[in-house]
Amino acid sequence: MNAIDWSQMYWVKDDDGHKVMHLPIQSLIFEEQLNRFNDKKDILQRKYHRIVSSSQEQCERMIRLCLKNSVEVNTKLLDLGINLNQPQTKSRHPELDLLDEPGVLDSLSRWVTNPHYVEAWYVKYNNDQFNIYIDSTNTTNRAWIPELERRNGEFYWPGGGQPDVPIEFIGHTHRYSPTPSAQDTASYINGLNHTIFFNGSFHQY
Repeated sequence: MNAIDWSQMYWVKDDDGHKVMHLPIQSLIFEEQLNRFNDKKDILQRKYHRIVSSSQEQCERMIRLCLKNSVEVNTKLLDLGINLNQPQTKSRHPELDLLDEPGVLDSLSRWVTNPHYVEAWYVKYNNDQFNIYIDSTNTTNRAWIPELERRNGEFYWPGGGQPDVPIEFIGHTHRYSPTPSAQDTASYINGLNHTIFFNGSFHQY
């Protein structure tokens, strides 16, 4: 608005005879912005083709689900003083954004300070990437393990961010101790490395 020369305004009549004020703004500016917007839209549509084929209601539902169940989003919002208040509800989907080790350590460290904390489950793949997962039935003392698959001696997570990459180890968060609970040991999967995230680091058991 500061770029407008208000002294150059003028009036014209529309088809119905009403006076309409015109501002001295070059349409080229809007055309350039519109072209840039359309270019970005095309790129996003190609990248997220699932959203393009979904209705507006489905898109809004997917966005709300991602916001409510994303460890990354909720911890960053908490840093800004914004609490969605439902970080652990109705999640049956992993957080598919892959994280490296510094990223997952930072996310989990902030997650355990969340006032609505429940145990978060995580997986490390053989390519040094991580996923975080929170099931709707998780509690402050229990994290459910999603269904894993064993092929040729290696474990895979079909529902994870890298379903064809072998798993190096799995684990979950603890707030007060790196010691596994009786439920942890009872649910131990033979042939797979298990860890507990406590006080900023992974503890194998």
